[in-house]
Amino acid sequence: MTTWTEQRRAATRERLAFAGWWAGLSLACGAGLVGFVWARWPTLGLFAAVALGGAWLGPILAWASLRAPRRNETPWPAPGAGADAWRHQANALGRMLLYHQDDPALPKNVRKELVQAHRDLRRVLRAKPSAEDLERECARLWDGPVRLAKRTAWLAVWPAVKDLETAWREGRATHAGGTRHHLLHELVGAAAATASEGVLPRLLARERWECVEQATDYALQLAGVPGWTPVSPIALAAVLAIEWSDFAIPFDPEPARARLAAILAAEAPEATAPAPAIPVQPAEEVPPPPPKHYRRVRVRVRHEGHHHRSLLRRLFGEPLESVRRGCFSFVQWLRYALRSWMLYR
Repeated sequence: MTTWTEQRRAATRERLAFAGWWAGLSLACGAGLVGFVWARWPTLGLFAAVALGGAWLGPILAWASLRAPRRNETPWPAPGAGADAWRHQANALGRMLLYHQDDPALPKNVRKELVQAHRDLRRVLRAKPSAEDLERECARLWDGPVRLAKRTAWLAVWPAVKDLETAWREGRATHAGGTRHHLLHELVGAAAATASEGVLPRLLARERWECVEQATDYALQLAGVPGWTPVSPIALAAVLAIEWSDFAIPFDPEPARARLAAILAAEAPEATAPAPAIPVQPAEEVPPPPPKHYRRVRVRVRHEGHHHRSLLRRLFGEPLESVRRGCFSFVQWLRYALRSWMLYR
């Protein structure tokens, strides 16, 4: 029987097959053209080789620079595990810190904490540490900067989650049957998408789709499981999207659901406790305030569509911005590659 993961990977291979075919065909055609020109004009052939090589490798390197780090498929090592297991976990933490420390969605103080944590980890790895030192350093990073980044992301997403909760409470009374289920699915997906955009704005569209889909499916499945503390699927989807951004461990939705259920269970008695009776004093007769006189003021409003733009931006617009983002991502990829080589060599 084909599982959901196998089906998703088959769809990915199907999409990559066409990209690989066109990439190979363009490489063969470019190599033939360069060989033809090189045989007659060597200087022009060298220039054509450099130009065509850059045009062929540019989009591939730009796409690779924007990819998220590969997820660690090994569970968190048990206390007292060997040095190899803890070094593997430390490398996974280093890749995650290297990716998130340049995340523009996080505040500057949190990014500074992640940068300092990455420096500390690099210093520990260069000192040839023992298994106990690696275990202690990984635990410190997990309980410190990583948890701080997750908590900051949740606080940033929580206002949007409350708005979606309000929309669900209002729409639940006016919808019934399949329409209500469809509305719930849309709101849960919107919560996951909002959390992924607020936590990981650098994600590729394919990676964001995977995050939203997994968070939505698990939230709808685990929200109302019999025998467990019920949780809101909308809030659970946002929490799972934030947990998906932790690439240092395998994605496991149950710990996130358990933590959210514990928080809701702890807040439930306070929310349901009856409020003490407070005697209400009769309101005194207060004379109405005198009418206010306002002075008319002319306000000049500057519309965004009327601001002056350069000639190049007006002519090219979005293509020029796309080229700028591509060059910036390529420079970022070079910096990440150099820093990764210095850390994991």
